[in-house]
Amino acid sequence: MIIQNTGEYTYNIGVRLIPGGNQIKDSDVKAFQEAAKLPLNKSLIEQGVIELPEGFESEVADNISEINPWQKAVDLVKDTYDLAVLEGYLEDEKAASNRNSVITAITEQIEQIKNPAEDKQVER
Repeated sequence: MIIQNTGEYTYNIGVRLIPGGNQIKDSDVKAFQEAAKLPLNKSLIEQGVIELPEGFESEVADNISEINPWQKAVDLVKDTYDLAVLEGYLEDEKAASNRNSVITAITEQIEQIKNPAEDKQVER
C-alpha cells in the first residue's frame, strides 16, 4: 500500500512514514490501520498531512501502476526521496502499465537523488 506524507516530519503511525511517498508492506497494514484510529494520527489524516489511497477502507493501491490519473502518480514520485521505493515504483510501472510520463518522472527523480546538481550538493 502506498501512503504519502506531505508534511515536513517523520511520523510513526504503526509504521515509520518519512516525508514523501512510503510503500507499506502488507504485513504492516494492520498496524497502520490500528494506529490511524488514535486522535493525533486521525487528525493528521483529516488535515491531509498523511494522504491515504482512495478507497482506503476497501481497495487500496498496492503499487504505483494502480494510481490514477497518471498526474497523481507523477506528483507522488516527485515527493518520494527513498531510492529503494523509487526503484520499486520503476519496476512496477514498467511491468504493469508502461505509462511513459510516470516512468520518466521516476527516472528523473532517481537521477536527481543519485547525481544532484552542484548547487544542491552539501559539502561534508
